[in-house]
Amino acid sequence: MRHQYRTRFTWPRPAARFWAMLGFLLLACGARTFAFDLTVAKDGTGNFTTVQAAIDAAPTGRTAPFTIYIKNGRYKELVTVPANKPFIQLIGESVGSTVLTYNNSAGTIVNGVALGTQNSASVTINATDFSAMNLTFENSFGESASNGQAVAILVNNDRAAFRNCRFLGNQDTMYLKGNGTPRQYFLNCYIEGNTDFIFGSAIALFENCNIYAKNKATASVSYIAVPNTPTGQAYGLVFKNCNVTGHSVAGGTAYDLGRPWQANPKAAFLNCNLSTPLILAEGWSPTSSAGSATIRDSYFVEYQNTHFNGRPINVSSRVLSGQALTPAQPSSQLTAAEAATYTKANILGTWDPCSLIDCVTPFVKSVVVNNFRGVKGATTTAFTWNTSWPISGDVLSVYRATATPPTPLGAFAVVGSQTEPNDTTFNYSYSDAVPASGSLYKYFVRGSNAVRQISSDTVTISSAPTIVTTGALGNFTQQLGTGSPAQSVSVSGTDLTGAVTVTASANYQVSLTSGGTFASSVTLTPTAGTLASTPVYIRLNATTAGPYTGTVTLTSTNATNVVVSLNGTAIVAPTITSNVVQWWPLRVNNSDSVQVRSSRIVATTPTLKRLYLSNGTTLASIPAYSNQFGQAFGASAAGDGQWSTAAGGPGGTLSRLYYEQFTVTVAAGAPTMRIDSVLFNSAFYNTSSNTKMAIVYSLNGFSTPADSTEITGVSGPGGAQPLTASGSFANSFPLQNQTSGNTNLYRVALKGPSTANPSGGVTVAAGQTLTVRLYYACGSTGVPRYALLKNLRFKGDVAPLPVTVLEQWPLRVNNTDSAQVRSSRIVATTPTLKRLYLSNGTTLASIPAYSNQFGQAFGASAAGDGQWSTAAGGPGGTLSRLYYEQFTLAVAPNSTVRVDTLLFNAAFYNTSSNTKMAVVYSLNGFGSPADSTEIVAAYGPGGLQTLSASGNFTNSFPLLNQTAGNPNTYRVVLRNGGVSLAAGQTLSVRLYFACGSTGVPRYAFLKNLRFKGTAGVLTAATPARVLSAQLQLFPNPASGSFWVQLPAVNSKTAVSAALINTLGQTVRTQQLKSAAGQPIEAEVDVRGLAAGVYTLRLNVGGTPVTRKVVVE
Repeated sequence: MRHQYRTRFTWPRPAARFWAMLGFLLLACGARTFAFDLTVAKDGTGNFTTVQAAIDAAPTGRTAPFTIYIKNGRYKELVTVPANKPFIQLIGESVGSTVLTYNNSAGTIVNGVALGTQNSASVTINATDFSAMNLTFENSFGESASNGQAVAILVNNDRAAFRNCRFLGNQDTMYLKGNGTPRQYFLNCYIEGNTDFIFGSAIALFENCNIYAKNKATASVSYIAVPNTPTGQAYGLVFKNCNVTGHSVAGGTAYDLGRPWQANPKAAFLNCNLSTPLILAEGWSPTSSAGSATIRDSYFVEYQNTHFNGRPINVSSRVLSGQALTPAQPSSQLTAAEAATYTKANILGTWDPCSLIDCVTPFVKSVVVNNFRGVKGATTTAFTWNTSWPISGDVLSVYRATATPPTPLGAFAVVGSQTEPNDTTFNYSYSDAVPASGSLYKYFVRGSNAVRQISSDTVTISSAPTIVTTGALGNFTQQLGTGSPAQSVSVSGTDLTGAVTVTASANYQVSLTSGGTFASSVTLTPTAGTLASTPVYIRLNATTAGPYTGTVTLTSTNATNVVVSLNGTAIVAPTITSNVVQWWPLRVNNSDSVQVRSSRIVATTPTLKRLYLSNGTTLASIPAYSNQFGQAFGASAAGDGQWSTAAGGPGGTLSRLYYEQFTVTVAAGAPTMRIDSVLFNSAFYNTSSNTKMAIVYSLNGFSTPADSTEITGVSGPGGAQPLTASGSFANSFPLQNQTSGNTNLYRVALKGPSTANPSGGVTVAAGQTLTVRLYYACGSTGVPRYALLKNLRFKGDVAPLPVTVLEQWPLRVNNTDSAQVRSSRIVATTPTLKRLYLSNGTTLASIPAYSNQFGQAFGASAAGDGQWSTAAGGPGGTLSRLYYEQFTLAVAPNSTVRVDTLLFNAAFYNTSSNTKMAVVYSLNGFGSPADSTEIVAAYGPGGLQTLSASGNFTNSFPLLNQTAGNPNTYRVVLRNGGVSLAAGQTLSVRLYFACGSTGVPRYAFLKNLRFKGTAGVLTAATPARVLSAQLQLFPNPASGSFWVQLPAVNSKTAVSAALINTLGQTVRTQQLKSAAGQPIEAEVDVRGLAAGVYTLRLNVGGTPVTRKVVVE
């Protein structure tokens, strides 16, 4: 057996002598004797507790190494070395226990955008002359079928050197690149991954490194080195004297040494040990490419690689690359003369990496255990692991501890040991009996080398009661008056001895069905100790507006509690009537419906991109358009409904190249519109294999500046649809298989409601276009597999008219309102103080009763000295309904008014001790019958105010201390959609104040109180207009039937209903029974009618009422 390392130690230059001396000192005295520039320690014993903080503190423009010593610890943080900080050097206390880690992937969404491969890096090096020793760089994201690229280290520079480092990840572990001709050097390192895990455009030399290829979750062929070497660059990824090994199992992942990416990829393996059959006989991928280059564009070579037993590798089946090169590559094997050119000096040029790292001190291996895993079977648990650097004679011991909950874990003891047989065996295994019912075992592996050994991670094998939750929850947004849309987590359990109770904290509720009954808790009953994966639905259902944090706690006998954190916001939502503003039936062609289209919308036609309508011949029953299926299309230009990549389609992974685009354009000069949702029927024909879609919208046609927003919620068959990543999309959802029609209805919210936008929806101004793209994918290779789309509708409304100030009280000189501001539809009124008294102007002369600076100033003492204590006759710090100022808005004759909000400036002088207020309004002057409504939301300094109870008020909010003026503006929302007032009616609003200070003076201030809303002339109400306003139809569009609702009518005769088509023909009549004084609620049957737009005409006691109805 030959030794794996062939480095000759020489003393060529002063730098080498320095590193040799330093190395011997470190070995003899320990690392702490060396004076590092900065030290990082998680326990606070260094200069910093995070690595990034130390890098931020390092100087710029260095010409010699600036050394940062990192003590043992797992540092979960994103680390970046900026370009202006060359010569940063990171030295870990120990390679196995000093770990820089994070868990981003290419699909991780940050600020609404997927990070992509490069930005997923845990550590990014942008500066030149970087070096690292004794460190582990990790991306812990794990393995994923899509968007699984997760970079542990991005070296984006020239001249970077590493010694005795580990690089841990799965796909794309190590990304090596940089401007110009970047050079990087790796000595005595360990690199692991499972797909393309060493890749990039750099010149990178790996000497005496261990390359470990992991087994993937699904059996497949995978790749190690993936270069994209620029044309003209002499070298790419070069591996010399390395061990290339991995977890080789029957039926597991096999590996090629590499595959091409872009340009003229170059990779070379010289004098390496290759594990077989892990490494395929072909050596290099003949067909697979990570990008645009092919095997013919590549230069992939080897020289004298051997098996681990020293026998030469049989290279007779090696793939020959480079046939597109000039001259063409003659062989996959280098000659001795060609191999002799692969020297460090030739590869790296004038740069000597040994000027940055110690290349001369003999490498001393550490016992570091990686990938310790346990798989529990029926009677035994199978464990596997590998070491980073095998050490002949080292003893690897498996330690185990036992717990029987709720009894705590016992002591660890050795239950098995094995001796490493040589320096080239990486993989080990062990088996143990499963724990007894109700118990659990914890395991770890440790080597016998007392100085240089690192324990593995701990693995738990449990037969104890265990609760597991899966699924991520987003923020909840609730419109007051109804619960928020539900989100779900999946709950499962094993070895359970009792039921699982799921309990929501205050303001949240749970249910076992998305549309069922919600309660504070639910119970899940296991079967024979096992709880199959069960969805639990969660919603926010608060009674007042504001932000809400909470938890869902899952408990079961002797199981560890599982707590899921919740975040949400309850908002005041205006009353919105959302109507269909544009509709594409997609039954005959791709034109929209003229009858349905809003007069404010311009007609547009959807476009297919790389999707093709059915040819009508592959399956005659599914033409391009039909009443039964709607629009039918696939990704094959032949129109035969294929989706495979071989046929030119995206396959089962969504791609931004394949979509149908719909646009809604608001006409020039038309009022602004709010588009809140898209509704459509969609499915796939005869398949559900990875059938999915995603929806993205833009307000600038997906042009620059970038404007592209994915939808974040969709409901469909069964309720809320699960959203998963696919391709570059974060939120795709599945489509079902339908062979007899296209009946599955999906509803997509474009933008959910928020505090800033309580109605939700996207605002589209005159002349502006909303562009929506529907992306499709299908994993089936069968023919035909048409995607189906029908009845696509945009819903929304015309944006409300701008509100105006209806009445204003400046409160700067007196308490009269402003005649200039007051609407002509409002009658002047004067506010009144109840048990509150204006400033006397003498206790503090600078604060009179009224002033420009403070506005109105008052307290609760009849002396006018600004006292509020109970001793002085005031309420103190608790609000009371006896102390208020009342403002009244009175509507003039022949007028109508809607009041939305109340705005004012308020504060207290020289105190914030329990200073607060509450606002209550009434439509009958707080008379009888009782009519008194507290506001449920207030906005002020810092945004939404926190509401709390005080006295017999539920929703008080604090007022701030102001001594130089009264600038704080508060905005109070009265009611969803505003308060409507008729001619002669009044709105009375009372502002209650309290103050806990006993000081004098402590005046309350009030200024610039304004009512905002709309006002108009009262239009004579005809019977038809009244009935039209009261008529309710649902659902509309209708499929099968719809319901008609009218309030109590006076006629004793039946109400007649007629449906009239667009040709003026009456196609259906029906009598709706009514009784005097009773409401009407009747079902109208539309089965058998052709899809289209109809006019419903009702005759109510001789009064005609009409309404448009859409039949699907």
